[in-house]
Parts: sequence; structure tokens; C-alpha cells
Amino acid sequence: MSLIRKGTRFLVLNDFNVTALVHWQSPMTSGLPCIIEKGIILVAFSDSVPVIGAVSCIPEDVDAFQRVHVPKEIRNDTRFAGISFVLGKQQIEAYLKII
Repeated sequence: MSLIRKGTRFLVLNDFNVTALVHWQSPMTSGLPCIIEKGIILVAFSDSVPVIGAVSCIPEDVDAFQRVHVPKEIRNDTRFAGISFVLGKQQIEAYLKII
């Protein structure tokens, strides 16, 4: 896998299961299982990590994605700061296409 730069956009080609990182306005994260559906566009928010072959990304329309995939009690928590995904080389190659 070559280096993926911040801002790279991906089209999801097939549904796949992933654990979303739930970010909080405190020194912690938690996880949330979800399905990223075919047709969603993901955006890398940092350069990939070459040794690990992973990239951190968020849905392009993060608000719409969160309304569907993040339970209301989490979204409405005043400490909720958003979600992200860390996708590995195998997931990137199997489910995503750079657009």
C-alpha cells in the first residue's frame, strides 16, 4: 500500500463491519460496532502510517452518518466529540476505491 495523504477520498464498494472509535471530550475513546455501507464516502484525516499500513478516516457527511449509526444517548452526551475509523491495508484494498 502506498502512502495515503490527508484529504484522500474513498468510495466504499461493499458493506463491511468495523469498530468506530468514539471520541470524547476527555482523555479516552470507546468503540462502537457499525456497518459502513456501500456508497459512503470516507475521507482520510491524516496521512497513513506506512509501517502499519493503516489510515484514519471519517465519513464525508459525518453528521448524517452519526445520526444513523451512533445511538442517540451517545450523540446527545455533552462529552461526545465524534467518531472515526482506523482502516487497515486489507480493509482498504477489499472495500475502498480512491476517488
